[in-house]
Amino acid sequence: MKIRYYSDIHLEFAMEYPELAENIGEDVIVLAGELHLGIKGIQWAQKALADRKVIYVIGNHEFYGG
Repeated sequence: MKIRYYSDIHLEFAMEYPELAENIGEDVIVLAGELHLGIKGIQWAQKALADRKVIYVIGNHEFYGG
């Protein structure tokens, strides 16, 4: 199984990471916290990674301001 792993991406500061959305043949992508504020990380993943299986583990940053 090929697992692609990311954490601490902080999309609220850069909003676009096209290299993350590129399919490199992974079986699953693990997004391990600190992706974006609130549900915006989930919304980004649904759009950018719609063709792949994703495991999203929220971190403390997702709760900022909420």
